[in-house]
Amino acid sequence: MLEKKLLELRKLMKENQLDAYLVPNSDPHNSEYVPQQWARREWISDFTGSMGFVMVTQKKAYLFADSRYFLQAEEELDFGLYELIKRAGTNEAYRELIQREFSTSSCRLGVDSKTYTIAFASALSEKLAESGHELVLMENNLVDEAAKNIKQPLSITNNPAFTWPLKNAGKSVAQKLEDVRKTISEKDCDHIVISALDEIAWMFNVRGSDIDYNPLVISYGIVSQDKAYWFVDPSKTSDTKLTERLNTQGVEIHAYGDFQHHLKSLKGKVWLDDYSASAWVRDSLDASSTTNHLELSPVSMMKACKNKVEVEGIIESHRKDAVALTKFFHWLENNWQKGVSEVDASDQLFEFRKEDDQCLGASFCSISGFASNGAIVHYRPTRPNDATIDDSSIYLLDSGGQYWGGTTDVTRCAHLGTPSTEQKKHYTLVLKGHLALGDLTFPEGVYGNQIDAFARSALWKHGLEYGHGTGHGVGCFLCVHEGPQGIAPNSKRATFHENMILSNEPGYYLDGAYGIRIENLVYVSKDPVSTDTREFFGFKNLTLFPYENKLIDWSLIDLHEKALIQKYYDQIWKDVSPRLDDERKTWLKSKLEIGS
Repeated sequence: MLEKKLLELRKLMKENQLDAYLVPNSDPHNSEYVPQQWARREWISDFTGSMGFVMVTQKKAYLFADSRYFLQAEEELDFGLYELIKRAGTNEAYRELIQREFSTSSCRLGVDSKTYTIAFASALSEKLAESGHELVLMENNLVDEAAKNIKQPLSITNNPAFTWPLKNAGKSVAQKLEDVRKTISEKDCDHIVISALDEIAWMFNVRGSDIDYNPLVISYGIVSQDKAYWFVDPSKTSDTKLTERLNTQGVEIHAYGDFQHHLKSLKGKVWLDDYSASAWVRDSLDASSTTNHLELSPVSMMKACKNKVEVEGIIESHRKDAVALTKFFHWLENNWQKGVSEVDASDQLFEFRKEDDQCLGASFCSISGFASNGAIVHYRPTRPNDATIDDSSIYLLDSGGQYWGGTTDVTRCAHLGTPSTEQKKHYTLVLKGHLALGDLTFPEGVYGNQIDAFARSALWKHGLEYGHGTGHGVGCFLCVHEGPQGIAPNSKRATFHENMILSNEPGYYLDGAYGIRIENLVYVSKDPVSTDTREFFGFKNLTLFPYENKLIDWSLIDLHEKALIQKYYDQIWKDVSPRLDDERKTWLKSKLEIGS
């Protein structure tokens, strides 16, 4: 069947005079998790990884993937039809492949303009032009047409939206629209177009279930100086209270399919976030009556800086999550001897989370990796190939929940036996970096790339490193990965502001042996050293679960670090123990004992 799909796609490419066609794993809203109706890369390649890009020519088909997905690609690809390019899908990687395959002729590379952001499409177009090739931005998607032609269409999600109550949101839609209008006025803009689904959900105080793990509604938004518009499939707004609430707060609801028509009618200066809005959005505007203002969306920053009500909800959600974590690791210690697999463990933690009626689901697909599987940074266990957890090595579990009050994300390691000296050393070095970052005081105006090294320094002193970012932003009952804030060598899109939520998650991965990652969510808090002329900030922990004490080499922990751990453990006991039964309370107390 896959060969038939490729043949149909190549037929359509020829009809459109294309030499190559690019199929990214993205959608019109630049979502991290792509809904099934837009899972075109998976449909055309059978590759299910969360990252990876396909390029098809008349003779060959290629999958671009980075090292996190090599093993998965080797299992899922048909190498009689596909070649694996062991590189991330970047503009330079595409150009180099095209230059290799079309060294004596020019290439017309087609792509659905809805699936590439303005910034990415512009950069790729320039890169190809340097070598005499052309990027063809198309309104129609050839994979969709191929699927329709061979009667194998992609499934469509059709789930209702629901209201995010003011008691949880902390700010009304009308207030948010007022703030947005004030900001766009300062840049002399008449309109702002919102494509990112989490920004739309935040702005209109709505949630849904169109995207796996993220409570989002597939839609677009436009805020003008006098009106606001929400473009959404009518089937999703069957809740009359939701529509009445939005209407009374100045929001007009239109069909999702009417969005482009409205874009064409705009006049004046239009604010677009070129890293989230698609090239199709830009090209749908009437160039004769509009000018573009390209800048980070102010809604993204407003959403990232949580209000007091949101912070309170997030704190409570982490207390609830800590109860589930305590139940789970207590259960694991008492049941692994009976045979517990990686999937069993992940499923059991989710069951404990669901015992709280405020938990509406998982915030992402858990990374549950024992021994060597834990060394695969984005490992996803599947039956029947998942490993059985025992006492011979380290078990790593990265998981999270979507609670009515907030989103959680936590990584802990456990060793059910006796750790080796090397395992304890590596874990302790990761912990030292985690503590150093969490204890940091920094001035206003700091970017994530300026503090990333604090989490790596202890590892660097021993010639060790990890290949992922140290921290990502987190939403409030929204996406577990949100921007623009982050902590990584390249995180420099937004400075830190009070009440931003981030993860603090350094790690170390020994290929073929084990993986270590320690992750807490934290929020940015004003530091007492702030003065009348300069504000300083620090981080406060949201996650409330102890580290794996038996993996700590206490001889490597100095007195200040030990005091930080003690203070953290005291907070865990205060916030979590009253919510536990006696048996689990006794177990938790044993885990909060500081080594000598």
